Amino acid sequence: MNNQNIDIEFLDSDDEGKVNEDKQQIQQQNMQLEETPSPNIFAVVIINQYSNKIQHNISRTDIITAIEYIVTKMLNGSMKQIRPTDVKIEPILSTSVQKACCLIQVDDKIVKQLKEYQTPLQFSDKDPKKGLTVIFEFKFFEFNEFNECDLLSNGKLVKEFSVLRPPQETQRFTSIILAINKMDQQIYAIKKVRLMGTISWQRLFYNQITQIREVKAMLRLQHPNVIRLYSWWVEQEINQKNQKYFYLYLQQEYDSYLGCNDLLQFSVKYLLNVPLEFKRKIMKSLIHQLISGLEYIHGQGFFHRDLKLENVLVTKDNAGEVALRICDFDWSKTHLNDDGQKNNWLILSKDCGTVEINSGMQKKGIVYDAREELLQVGIIILDLCDPSLNKQDRIQTQKDAKINQFKPQILQDYQPEIQIIQALLGMKFKSVQELRNSQLYNNYMQM
Repeated sequence: MNNQNIDIEFLDSDDEGKVNEDKQQIQQQNMQLEETPSPNIFAVVIINQYSNKIQHNISRTDIITAIEYIVTKMLNGSMKQIRPTDVKIEPILSTSVQKACCLIQVDDKIVKQLKEYQTPLQFSDKDPKKGLTVIFEFKFFEFNEFNECDLLSNGKLVKEFSVLRPPQETQRFTSIILAINKMDQQIYAIKKVRLMGTISWQRLFYNQITQIREVKAMLRLQHPNVIRLYSWWVEQEINQKNQKYFYLYLQQEYDSYLGCNDLLQFSVKYLLNVPLEFKRKIMKSLIHQLISGLEYIHGQGFFHRDLKLENVLVTKDNAGEVALRICDFDWSKTHLNDDGQKNNWLILSKDCGTVEINSGMQKKGIVYDAREELLQVGIIILDLCDPSLNKQDRIQTQKDAKINQFKPQILQDYQPEIQIIQALLGMKFKSVQELRNSQLYNNYMQM
């Protein structure tokens, strides 16, 4: 191990002003048009922290400083300045240990030395009172080793699965295939998504393929109220006109409650005509599970951004009770901004999403935070109160609720739910945890 004491000013979790300033700078950089880099090295850094109880943030600047130290100070080489957008920081799957991946361009004479480099580096905070030591473990690869890899797994679906139910289209260019795996004899719901444009490693690295966002989110999520993703791959298909199309396949767990797949179907088929007391008992369970799953998603650094009845699956748990699974992470986005800085908000860089109460679109440039996500929870609760409405009537009911106007039947039967709906639509809670700890929420759950 290298015992040189290299000082870096690591950020603490309560350095909010500095964190916000850095995040805004990175957002501005991301939105600017930049030249395409010409990397020849792909760097992987495993980040091991040894500190007191203070929560520290490892930023892109820290990673850049460490790599520049190796290249220029230890190997006496030269390199092109690393852009922050060429550094990606995120936890290693199923762990709290972080890793960083970085694209760099160095002079050819040190490429061989970098590939053979094995010495970890030790860093300490400039402030010795913080007691923080970080060990960075490095591995360098020639860029072509990654960039020229075969990204396609053609024929995997046919080779490994037998289709039980023909594809059911859920939206344009997206379908669900019910299939059994020939090896483990388990049934899976395989989501097939048409990808736009060509597939390249660099497009994947820079997250330029929107649908891949769902994969990145779901691979990190393991919670009883979040749908589980087991595997994913990309296949190419050529039609009769010799046109090439790329499809993303997601091997997900299969969820079904007596013929119902999502919460909309379940509410219409099972909640519409049951006695109010029994319905409220089920609704409380569903709301509790939805809040638990959403709190976990936010804790993992993601916003779902498309919560609605159709994107919540229902099934039975081992005890035979109704179990809920949040699914469909097509619009999900991290608020960690690739450098571990968790501000619990993000700025949308383009129009996207399907928040019905806001005319079906989240507008470019708005600040999106947990309050926006909880607003969608309020809409779901409102929809559960009266599942008989069609889509147009649901949208109108949601708009009326925003100005505290409710249908007479809902006013009469759902006063406890209305209080929660009003608080969520009014964005009274800054986080899911604040909602869970509120007297309003706990009083409702104890009814």
